[in-house]
Amino acid sequence: MQNYWVTTKRESFAHWLITLPPVNPNITESLLRFTHEVLDAGERENVYRILQTNGINPFHSTLNYSYLDYLVEEMNKTGILSPFSMSSGAAPSEGGQNRIFGRVCYCNLADQVLEEDVEDIGLLLQQLRPEKVNGSMGYMSRVPVLVISGLSSINVKEKSLDEPMYFSIQLKTDIWFPRVAGFLEDVNLPSDLSEMFDNSELASRHTPRLNRFLNSIYNLVQDLGGEWEFVKPEGEGRLYKTMCNLHGIELNLNK
Repeated sequence: MQNYWVTTKRESFAHWLITLPPVNPNITESLLRFTHEVLDAGERENVYRILQTNGINPFHSTLNYSYLDYLVEEMNKTGILSPFSMSSGAAPSEGGQNRIFGRVCYCNLADQVLEEDVEDIGLLLQQLRPEKVNGSMGYMSRVPVLVISGLSSINVKEKSLDEPMYFSIQLKTDIWFPRVAGFLEDVNLPSDLSEMFDNSELASRHTPRLNRFLNSIYNLVQDLGGEWEFVKPEGEGRLYKTMCNLHGIELNLNK
């Protein structure tokens, strides 16, 4: 079996946008609940677990100190609450390094399918496809398996928020999809699903967990009175638009 999947920072293969309502006297409690339940669902489904973040004041997880503890501590010190405000990369930087784990399946060099917690899916791909490294780094970007971004922050001293709070969930790797374009292969880009490479053996193992995670967050957003939107992929990501929707990734392509 071959690893035909890739990673990229240029576009998202799938993108869900979350909007939480602006005027809410309990916005702090809502955001803390949102963050807690996202983290809880991510760990429950083994798709998203934060151990470390980069930035001016980075987070480092310990046995008794979670990312939520860190946010509350920062909020109490600065008056600002900014959930999921770290960058989307996984490589070390001047501001530190993000270490965000998700469990996925891949084929190792011995042609064995393994399921492991991975923090840098692009670095893993570089190790699995060393012959492609020099000319294909755009498709081996160092990113987590799942990217969650907080696109705004609030001053908790304010009683209400005048603008909505935005969050996004993005897939920067197509390892989650049952069919992949094969951007690392020496072939023409596919024109439809029938010309794409089969990745169903991997996707069938880890993508159901991703879909359960997404549906948990969808239900949470509805409960908080927010909006959940599937953003149709653009650029090269448009090849994947028929395989994803409001609630996740479609694995049964014969329906």
